[in-house]
Amino acid sequence: THDNHNGMSEPTAVDLDGNNTVDRIYAGDLSGNVYGFDVSSTSPSDWLNTKRWPAIFSARDDDRNRRPITSAIRVGSHPTGNGVMLYFGTGKYLEPSDQTQSTDNNRFYGLWDKLDNKRITNNGQPTKDLLEQSITGEVTKSLDTDGDGIDESAVQVRESTQLPIDWDSHRGWYVDLVFNTPKGEQVVANPVLRDGKLFVTTHIPSGDECDPQQDGWLMVFNPGSGAMLSDSPFDLDEDGSFQGEDSVSGIRNGGNPFAEPTFAAADVDDVLLTHSESDPTATSMGIDASLNNGRLSWRELEP
Repeated sequence: THDNHNGMSEPTAVDLDGNNTVDRIYAGDLSGNVYGFDVSSTSPSDWLNTKRWPAIFSARDDDRNRRPITSAIRVGSHPTGNGVMLYFGTGKYLEPSDQTQSTDNNRFYGLWDKLDNKRITNNGQPTKDLLEQSITGEVTKSLDTDGDGIDESAVQVRESTQLPIDWDSHRGWYVDLVFNTPKGEQVVANPVLRDGKLFVTTHIPSGDECDPQQDGWLMVFNPGSGAMLSDSPFDLDEDGSFQGEDSVSGIRNGGNPFAEPTFAAADVDDVLLTHSESDPTATSMGIDASLNNGRLSWRELEP
């Protein structure tokens, strides 16, 4: 519980019909509610609000405890072309008590909003009609980063399930941020949709709010199902190629646990930028999630 103190996460405004006018506004709150405000009418008096339209989803754990949402909800298209997908995780890092180690079970969700102003799933059953994907392994991968045939570095990676989704029966998917034992792993940074891939940074409380070395994972999912991607988007061995890379769904400390992943355009492939808590120099890793180069839009000016 939050002692009746609540607050809303960063809102996300969506233009559904491309007329440069906002049609929906999505946001979460500390009580795990997801709101989708319909502001498509030209008359503000027609806009639905929380008094007339309750939350469209409530994020709860298996014990029906509400889990807070403090990051923005990312919105993408639905694979069927009908409605939109909402992507968000649960977690909170707003006060010293949030840094304590815990066994809280947080989740990352991909929900289908059919834009029908109805709840997405049953409030009494937190995961009703949602496909469960799971983290299945954490292993240390040795790397030969200079091509001399000798492994000189290592990185810890995750693997997860690749279950198919059935949109005739599922209203979305979720992933428990747990492998073996819950450690309070959470999402407090905004997710990123890029080139058909969903990137998420997670945070694992250490128990010491003064510890500069905060733990976490950079996760990547198929946004349409929450499955691990068949082809790895990470160039882990830095050979300039994604061929031969094992499929992974996460890299430990692959990003800042408190910030969304940062990408930059490069000559050949785009890169993920990051740095450690002890070294301000940015490092990069090749990412197979490139955006189109060149001019993406233009405006014609009258003479």
